[in-house]
Order: sequence, then C-alpha cells, then structure tokens
Amino acid sequence: NRASWKADETEISPYLALDTQDRGLFGLSLDGLIDRSLIEKTASETLTSESPPPPQSIDWRNFKGQNWVTKVRHQKTCGACVAFATCAVLESRAKWIQRNPNLSIDLSVAHLFFCGAGEACETGWEIEQALEFCRDCGVGREVSFPYTPQNQACMPIRPVVKVSSWKERTAPYYRKKAIAEDGPVIAGMKVFEDMYYYSGGIYQHVAGKLRGYHAVAVIGYNDNAPKKYWIVKNSWGTGWGEQGFMCIADEEFNTVFPFYDPSVAYPVA
Repeated sequence: NRASWKADETEISPYLALDTQDRGLFGLSLDGLIDRSLIEKTASETLTSESPPPPQSIDWRNFKGQNWVTKVRHQKTCGACVAFATCAVLESRAKWIQRNPNLSIDLSVAHLFFCGAGEACETGWEIEQALEFCRDCGVGREVSFPYTPQNQACMPIRPVVKVSSWKERTAPYYRKKAIAEDGPVIAGMKVFEDMYYYSGGIYQHVAGKLRGYHAVAVIGYNDNAPKKYWIVKNSWGTGWGEQGFMCIADEEFNTVFPFYDPSVAYPVA
C-alpha cells in the first residue's frame, strides 16, 4: 500500500452507493478546459534570479499565531463547490486585508451561486465565471441570503466584498508565493472514489474511478520532507477528512488546473 493516508467511513462515503446523486458533491464545470495544457502558461511565469524563495510551509489556520480560515461548510447535494471555494478564499483574504483574524465575515454562497450561475445545482459552474460575478456584483452576507442545498431563486443583496482582478498561478513558485503573501487561493481538482473515504494523512489517489471535478480552497502547503503536500479546505462538512480539511500530495495537484489568485476589495464602499 503506497498510500500515506487513512481510509475510513466518512460522512461522504455513503454517497458512493447513490451513484448519480453524488454529483452534488462536486460542481466544477470545465467546458473543454480540462485538456488545456499548463505548460505554456507556466513558461510565461519566468523566475528572476533575485526572487526570494517562498517559505517552506504555510498554514493559514496558524499564521502568525492566528487562524485566518473560516469554518468548514457542507454543500451537500448541490454542485456549488465553486461558490464555496471562492467564498472561503474571499473570507480569509478579507481578514488578512484588515489584519484581523477575528473579523466577522460569513459570505453568502447562495448569493454568489444562485445569482451568478442561476439554478445550477445539477450543472455546476466555472471558477472564472464566479470571479467575474465577484468583480461585477460582489458578494453579500450569508445572513442576508442563507444557503440551502437545492436550487434557489436569486435574491439580490448588498455586497460586502468584491474582487478587482485575479491571476492564474501555475508554476509551483508562484502558487506558493501567492499563498504566502496574500492568503488562500481557489483550485480545481479531480475527485476519485477513494477520496470519499479520506480521513487523514497525505492523500494520493490509490483506487477507484474518477467521479467528477471539484473546486476547493488551498489554504497552505508544506515542502518539508519526506512528502510535499498542499493543504485544502473542502466543502464536505467536518465529518469528512481532517475536520473537513485535507492534505494532498504535491503531484496530485500539479497538472490540469491553475490556482486562482484574486485581488480582494473589503469592505466595499
């Protein structure tokens, strides 16, 4: 067994038996992006010799002795992962902009998803479209438009946070630099059957077929030996993984999807 992680029954593992209903666990729509090679993009991110290396490890749950990461949520049976991952990143970055880990910011996933994507629980959404909505409209508070895991009609609410622009990060150096300097980033990933049973350790795909594509918040990384990994905040509740978080082996994340590094405006005037 080459796995360096622990498999167990989780809050998510029963979904495997439901076959089609587990689609609500993901929701990253690709529209042909999956085969887009990152090689040209990575080449455009040239390193200058004077670039200082990013720190060996970062975890925004314990950065400068404080936790800048908001609570883990559960998307349940609606494919709103893109909105969950985006809100998670905007919340952490707003705290960091204010240099206030105790900042009360609970963004409305429903506002972002159902006003931006429409009634899209079954079809999911793209990360860039979510960022465009954050730029053009902004996102309001959860209390003004609470999430329930089924299609909801859009309810326009007052935004409290916006995104002014974003960059795609593909080279590991720039991914880590973005996380170390500005906070968590948004990422896409493949979900295989074995991930439903992940309950700790450094995840690597070992068994089972591909189930779908998923968006998550990357809240840190660790380059210290023996095994490099990224730290992920998921939207599958706290009964999965390490209280809803996951360490994922470096090589699982090095292909296909860019990391999205947004410039966040908070508070919105």
